[in-house]
Amino acid sequence: MELSLSHIEEVYMGFDDLFPASSAKNFGAFWQPIRIRSTLSRSESQTVYLVINHTGIFSDNQTWFNTLISLLR
Repeated sequence: MELSLSHIEEVYMGFDDLFPASSAKNFGAFWQPIRIRSTLSRSESQTVYLVINHTGIFSDNQTWFNTLISLLR
């Protein structure tokens, strides 16, 4: 899947109603998913959740979240 930076509307790190903390081991005490919402067309958008390099306890999501935010500024 390819996602253009110019189409990204929102980057959020944390749990929500669709991906609740209760769905993660340890209720997400050590990591949180990255949610990226992007525009496909004027009337259509998509939401992608990322969990990067998850070891069973930790993930690299904070590093990637910070990188995405710096690229989008």
